Amino acid sequence: VILVLDGEKVLDRESREMLVRFGEFVCAHWREPDQGIWETREEKQHFTHTLALCWTALDRLIKMRERGLLPKLPEESFRKNRDLIAKEIRDKGWNNELGSYTRTLGGTELDASLLQLSWYGFEKETTERMQSTCAALRRRLPDARRAGRIGFAQAGDAIAVAGEFHPSLAAGELHKLCGEPLPDSLP
Repeated sequence: VILVLDGEKVLDRESREMLVRFGEFVCAHWREPDQGIWETREEKQHFTHTLALCWTALDRLIKMRERGLLPKLPEESFRKNRDLIAKEIRDKGWNNELGSYTRTLGGTELDASLLQLSWYGFEKETTERMQSTCAALRRRLPDARRAGRIGFAQAGDAIAVAGEFHPSLAAGELHKLCGEPLPDSLP
């Protein structure tokens, strides 16, 4: 999709139809709780990061439609659902007491993956909410390099933010947002 948006690749008819079907699936199912592939295996829940990815999918499809790449995309429906998802994240994925976005809607656990909201284009890293989320993560983590995908109440499983492959990537996101120096090494 990135290559198509950058003009380096062209979508064939089958790919265009598949992308529209993906968006239709998101519109039909984003309200359902899940056990996302990046989450710990437990009861289905409404994960804030899952909704952020649903928002991102619809946002990118709408951008492709605006550039004439997906002429049959039902833009009004996709916009309506994207905006509803954004409202859900802002209303229920934010915890005023913690001053942070949380792992689940209405939850109290922090989740470093939500630092990616700015990377997805959902919210600028300079907003009060993103800066507050960053500060909350800093307060709750003894070592920023341990910022993991799972809630910090379940510390020990340090699953990295970016693709679960490299724990220091979480620290890199934290540093980029907060601009504070990070520890040079793990204890």
